[in-house]
Amino acid sequence: MGGLGWQQIAPAAIHYILILIMALAVYRLYRVMLGGQGVVRPVASLAWKIGDQPHSRQLTGNVTIGRGPQNFIVIDDEAVSFEHAVIAEYPDGFMVSDLQSTNGTLINGQKLLGPRMLKKGDRITVGNTVLTFRAGR
Repeated sequence: MGGLGWQQIAPAAIHYILILIMALAVYRLYRVMLGGQGVVRPVASLAWKIGDQPHSRQLTGNVTIGRGPQNFIVIDDEAVSFEHAVIAEYPDGFMVSDLQSTNGTLINGQKLLGPRMLKKGDRITVGNTVLTFRAGR
């Protein structure tokens, strides 16, 4: 029975695992030192209309949608809760969550039951307003 035994493979495997751990530590240190600069971030925006007037906002970080003036996107609609929904930025995209709003949040016409990653073209409905998620460069 030829081949390598565990005693011969283990040192090489441990060596490669240590290299991966060190690379991850350097990457995290790089992000902290540069404050996240130089790291590719997803680019996205929301577009919606109020009456005939189009609106658009680029998304950065975590943003809230609601009727209250402290929200990133303020929608003056009695069917929208004071703080209705939040869109959170992650390295691989944006996730939307309902903030226990009275009337709920819809994604493409379906009630949002938990956090969900957004895809290009998704329609987010809060109250009587439909916001379209735009992603890409």
